[in-house]
Amino acid sequence: MQTTTEYKEKFSLNLKGSKAIIIMVISILCLGILGAVIIGVNNNNLTTYKELFFDEKYLEAKDYYDNKISNSMMNKMFSSKDKTANFLNEELSNRLKSYEKGDITSEEATTLIKEIKKYNLIDEEALNDGLYKIETTEVVRSVNNLLKQGKDFENTFKAIEEKQQQYPNLEGLIIAKKETLVAIKTTTLEAGKALFDAGKYEEAVAKLESENTFLTGDLEYEETLKGYKAKREEELKRIEEEKRVAEEKIKEEERKKAAAMVVNTNLNRSDFSTSEAFINSTNLSSLNSYLIYVNLQNQTTEVFKGSKGNWNLVYSFISSTGKSDTPTPRGVYKVIGRGTWFFSEEFGEGAKWYVQFWGDYLFHSLPMDRNKNVVDPTLGTPASHGCVRLKVDESKWLYDNIPNGATVFIK
Repeated sequence: MQTTTEYKEKFSLNLKGSKAIIIMVISILCLGILGAVIIGVNNNNLTTYKELFFDEKYLEAKDYYDNKISNSMMNKMFSSKDKTANFLNEELSNRLKSYEKGDITSEEATTLIKEIKKYNLIDEEALNDGLYKIETTEVVRSVNNLLKQGKDFENTFKAIEEKQQQYPNLEGLIIAKKETLVAIKTTTLEAGKALFDAGKYEEAVAKLESENTFLTGDLEYEETLKGYKAKREEELKRIEEEKRVAEEKIKEEERKKAAAMVVNTNLNRSDFSTSEAFINSTNLSSLNSYLIYVNLQNQTTEVFKGSKGNWNLVYSFISSTGKSDTPTPRGVYKVIGRGTWFFSEEFGEGAKWYVQFWGDYLFHSLPMDRNKNVVDPTLGTPASHGCVRLKVDESKWLYDNIPNGATVFIK
């Protein structure tokens, strides 16, 4: 049986044990509450920081991070830097995606990356990759915008080549360059076809050749250009033939008109005492007050002034007409043109002061070389290729004084 003293001692021990337990429980509860408060404060700090960052208040966010997160005692306990780094990584990824979709500008995306760099929490290579991606995307977008405008593809192509010097392997530029070449080819062929279909073959060829720098080597382009050139040559030949036929027709009409004007050209100069009597007996008229008579037998060229039946001799020039194998044509003609100089590649000779009376037949000066030096002074005997040669000053007198329409009689 316990004594009173033993009981008291036992009770005292039990009481002490209970107090210790109570104190321990209270301590645990206090620590839990404190931890919850600390975790709450830390979470609140991160939340506040994120809100500032989301609102693009980057300067305030950085200050808050430095004072409330990075340098706080709770940083090591709760890995606040790691959480901030994760947050910034997510922001970087999300913002780059938004930029790619066109939801934010390149300036906004670039500013974000530059702000993230200030924390030194994200691998700098990854950040630089992001900046490079934005930079190259802007380059590709700029040339694509030029391409979408649908004009001036040549300058767009040149702009792409300039960019490729800086970004030689950028896939977007490679694709844009191919698309630009296709656009140049399409617009060039369409424009060329429109000209070709309108019968403007020379212009169609010129249009295709203007893009030769860009399209050389393209089979469709070169085959089309080849076809256009062939058609152009065919058309040029047709035009030349039409021109030749028209000129022959004009010459024939002129010859007929001139022949119709002749009343009596069967007379002979030798039957008359003077040239005036001979010319007035022919009843020749002129469209103006001048008439020229070329005497093939005497090798003279005589100029008359007056009117039908009343011609007066004013000048007589020694001349040289065509040789037997290249005779000067006989008949009645009209002065139809003039010029100060010509040179014939066929004969290797030229002459000054020519007056044209039928086709290629002319009155002109003594024959000259390219430097306008006389090469044959022959006069008074047939020596030409069919034209009527005169002294230089006398040919100039004809050029200056005999108007178009004047009658030319050669016999």
